Amino acid sequence: MACKTAKEEWLNSKCDEIELLSQRNDLTAMLQKIKSFQPKQTVTASCIKGKDGEILFETEKIVLRWTEYVEELFSDQRCANLIQEHLQGPEILRNEVEKCLKDMKYGKAAGIGNISCEMLKALGDFGIDTLTELCNKMYHTAYIPEDLKTSVFILLTKKKRATDCSEYRTISLMCHVLKLLLTVIHKRIAQKIDSEISEMQAGFRKASGTRGAIFSLKILAEKHIEMQKDIYACFIDYSKAFDSVKHEKLIQTMRKTDIDPMT
Repeated sequence: MACKTAKEEWLNSKCDEIELLSQRNDLTAMLQKIKSFQPKQTVTASCIKGKDGEILFETEKIVLRWTEYVEELFSDQRCANLIQEHLQGPEILRNEVEKCLKDMKYGKAAGIGNISCEMLKALGDFGIDTLTELCNKMYHTAYIPEDLKTSVFILLTKKKRATDCSEYRTISLMCHVLKLLLTVIHKRIAQKIDSEISEMQAGFRKASGTRGAIFSLKILAEKHIEMQKDIYACFIDYSKAFDSVKHEKLIQTMRKTDIDPMT
């Protein structure tokens, strides 16, 4: 009886904490608190299918299979003229770095250097000056140190008992210093791209989601059913769309849009 009472008191205290976070509108902390009640499930790729369908159990063979899969996934036959020399671009400003560093979210996993964004933010003004100088050196010389380019791949299964490589999400953990530079470049590109994107595009745009489009599609379908009219919809699912982007086509599109060639 005492254990049951203690458990109820503990649960009530946790519920009070969640309610307090909700009142503060701290949704991130509230969701983390709620998730802490869920049992943790650790899924490991203890076995995986080879390219021929054979189940692999040995660690060495599993690593080789993942290496083969990732190389095929990110394969891209690039032309030699993709690399251009003697390009000039605008200097990366201190306020750009400061804004991007401020926008970086807390609690994100660090890359191979184990340098978190919290550590970068804690450096203060000195850190911003140093990071601005470092970003400009990488930006203008087009040279990125190997330790910054090295990423750590982690696997997130899409379903339980996954045995095929395609049933996992490959998440790349990169160094936060490099991520900061990429964020600066991304924001510069976004300012130009936003004016070029059609208003009909709902996803992958700032302050624009797909909920409105889904709602409109639902209303449209309901009206057609009500009026007994045919409606035709086409849904295209690109397999590994982001992983299989052709960089040559991407750069050609950027040139047509008059994007800064330094990016």
